[in-house]
Amino acid sequence: MKYYKVNFDLKQLDIFCKIVELNSFSRAAEEVKLTQPTVSERIASLEMVFDTQLLDRGSKKIMPTKAGKILYYYAKRILNIKSELIQKMNKFLEIEKGDLTIGGSSIPGTHIMPELIGKFRSFHPGINIVLKLGDSQEIIDGVNSGIYELGVVGKKPENYKIACLDFREDSLILVVNNNHPWAEIDTGISLSLILKEPFIMREEGSGTRKIIENVLLHNDINPDNLNVVCELGSSEAVKKGIMANIGISIISRREVETELQLGILKEVKIDSIKFDRKFFLIYHKNRPRSPICKTFLDFVLDTK
Repeated sequence: MKYYKVNFDLKQLDIFCKIVELNSFSRAAEEVKLTQPTVSERIASLEMVFDTQLLDRGSKKIMPTKAGKILYYYAKRILNIKSELIQKMNKFLEIEKGDLTIGGSSIPGTHIMPELIGKFRSFHPGINIVLKLGDSQEIIDGVNSGIYELGVVGKKPENYKIACLDFREDSLILVVNNNHPWAEIDTGISLSLILKEPFIMREEGSGTRKIIENVLLHNDINPDNLNVVCELGSSEAVKKGIMANIGISIISRREVETELQLGILKEVKIDSIKFDRKFFLIYHKNRPRSPICKTFLDFVLDTK
C-alpha cells in the first residue's frame, strides 16, 4: 500500500473544486482571483502529491478523473467543515460575518430574491450573499453537487435527496405583442388555438416549460404539437422575443408587469385554464447547512 505525504493546503483543494464545478481552468482562475498559470501550477502540485492525474484535460470541458471524483467529494467536505468552523467561531465571538452562495432560477432569482437579500443584509450587514442564476434544473443540480447551499426554483426536484419547501406562488399568462390580432380580444380563447401560432418556448430544464407541458398534457394536448419557432434560455429573452414579434408565449406575470402596464405587451385569457405554480426553496437533506444558511432560510420563510 502506498502512503502519501500530506503536503497540500486548503487553497489547492478550493482551486481544484472550482475547476471541477466550472469545467474550466480560466474561469476557476477568475473565481479564485489568481492567474491561470498559478492555478495550473497548484493543480500540477496536487497531482504530484497523489502521483496520479486528477483532471482530464483532453476534452473541451475539464472533467475529473476517477481519482479526481474521489478527491472532489472529500475536498468539498473539508471545505464545508472549514466554512462551518469559521462561522461557529464567529458566532461564538458574536461576529456575524461570512459568505453564502445560493442559486435562483430565472423568475424568483430575478424578481424575488434580490429584494429579500437586501432586507436580510439590513439586519446582517456582515454577511455577503452570492446569488447565481440558471434554469430550475441547473439550480437543482447545483444544490445536489454542493455548489449552492440553498436554491429557489420553479419546479419540484425529483431527487429524493433534495429537501423542498413551498415558498411563493406565481401565475403564468399567455402574452402577445400589442400588434397581434389577439391583443384586442376581451374574451378568452381556446387553448387549442395557440397550436397554430408561432410559439417561443423556454429551454429544457426550465420550470416554466415544465408547467406549460404539464397543463397541455392535462388538457389532452401533446406539447410536441406546439409550433415552437425558437427556444430561449431566460424569461427576459422570451419577453424580448415577444416584443420582437418572433411569436407568442406563456410567461410569468412578474416578468412582464411593466410591459403590460405600458401597453407594449398584452395578456390574452385562455378559457377555463390557469397556469399557476409554486416556487420552492431547496437544500440537500444529507449535507449540514451552515449557520448563515439556516439564518437566511429562516428569514426568507418568515418574510412575506
